[in-house]
Order: sequence, then C-alpha cells, then structure tokens
Amino acid sequence: VIGYVGSVDDRLDYKLLAAIALNDSKVSLVFVGRIMDELAVRQLGRLPNVYLLGPKPVEQLGDYIAAFSVGLIPFVKNDLTAGIYPLKINEYLALGLPVVSTRFADLSDFSGYIEEATDTAAFLKATERALSGQAPADPIARRNFAAGNSWQGRAEKLASTLSDYLTPKSN
Repeated sequence: VIGYVGSVDDRLDYKLLAAIALNDSKVSLVFVGRIMDELAVRQLGRLPNVYLLGPKPVEQLGDYIAAFSVGLIPFVKNDLTAGIYPLKINEYLALGLPVVSTRFADLSDFSGYIEEATDTAAFLKATERALSGQAPADPIARRNFAAGNSWQGRAEKLASTLSDYLTPKSN
C-alpha cells in the first residue's frame, strides 16, 4: 500500500500518481483526505488499484498511515507549493515509514531520511526501492528524526538558541 494523507487538490501531480498506479497493478494507491478536485476522481478514481477514501477522523489517521508501506508527497512544483512545509513528512516518519516526495520545494532538512525525485521515472524507481526495503535510513532512525521535529523539540531548540543569544558573554 502506497499512501497519501491530506487534501486531494490541485497541489497533487495526477499524471505522476496515475503512472504509479499503472506501473504495478499489485500496488494499492490509497488517498485519505478531503477530495477537493474532481480531476482526481476522473483521472485516478477509474483505476482499479486506486482508493479515494475521503476524509477520516483525526484520531484514525495514524491507523491509516500505519497500514501504508510508503508515504507519498506527490506535489507539483509551482509557486504555491514552493512555500509549503509538508508536515505530513514528519507524520510518516514518526511511524517509521519510508517517504518518497517530488522535489517541489527545498526539503534539504529531510536529507538522508526521505527520497526526492525530479521526474516520473525517478519517482517510480524511488517508490520501488522504498517498497523493497531500500529506503534512506531505517525505521528507528526515521522515528527518531521525526521526534526531533516535534513542536516540543522545536520549542526546546528555540529556547536553547535564545538562551545562548541572550546570555552575556564574558570577555
């Protein structure tokens, strides 16, 4: 199961997603989230291994993500997506999932933990590697990395940085 959690809207690369579904009929492509774009239903919903599940209660999302073998960030690259911080990467990593993303924005903070692809062929290869257990980092390292990106972890880092900056230096 290759999955995506989030709004199904014009940020997604439908051509890429159709290629993933058509590449391997044994793979299920699952979308959990609001369907905001009828193009998704027309282009993806007709494929037998694509499941557009619609929105689910927040407390159930972890169960859906845990059922994925790979988490996807299949965004198109444009002015809108260039400024997105994809929180779902941390959600996928927190459950130890391998993540494959398009290179829609600067994701260098995640280097070594996710795979980024610049075109459909590279995305398909990255997804195949992830499915075969050849993803960057192991599940424990992915979980630990995500834990450092929690709001608590970020608040502690900010507090430490501010403390260092505000503490008078002795000459």
